Formats: sequence, structure tokens, C-alpha cells
Amino acid sequence: MAILGIHEAQDVLRFNTCPTGTDADEWGTVAHHVQMLLQLYICPDLFSVVNNDTLYPTVYNKWVCLGTIHGSESGSTVVFN
Repeated sequence: MAILGIHEAQDVLRFNTCPTGTDADEWGTVAHHVQMLLQLYICPDLFSVVNNDTLYPTVYNKWVCLGTIHGSESGSTVVFN
């Protein structure tokens, strides 16, 4: 969340869809950047669990699944490179 906070992009992980009043194109661009950051900073073997756009169509869906699987404190040290 800190990395995304630096980029002012953490809302993409809080909302499944573009919030009312937010530009949809801008939201899509930010969501794409967040997905790239997740791919860079999460261990590849763990990210591969959610790297399916049919099962996890949004970054929010991917984040929720990763949090469910690896959300404990000890899990968080394993998830990130």
C-alpha cells in the first residue's frame, strides 16, 4: 500500500469499479499501472495465482485473492520481493 500511496493509486485496491465522479479512462490507466506494480513487487510464483484476467478481471479482484491467500503478517513477508 505504501508503494501505491506514493503513486496516489491505492484506491484501485479499495474499489472493484470506477467510483462515481471519477474519469473512467483515468481510472483504467491507474489500474493498469497498479497491476504492473503488483507484478513487479510480488513474487512471480505468487502473482501467477491471480494472473488470469477471466477469473480476476480487476486489480481489486487480484488484490482480494492475494490477501485471502497470503494476508497474514507472516504471509506479507513472503508475498513481496
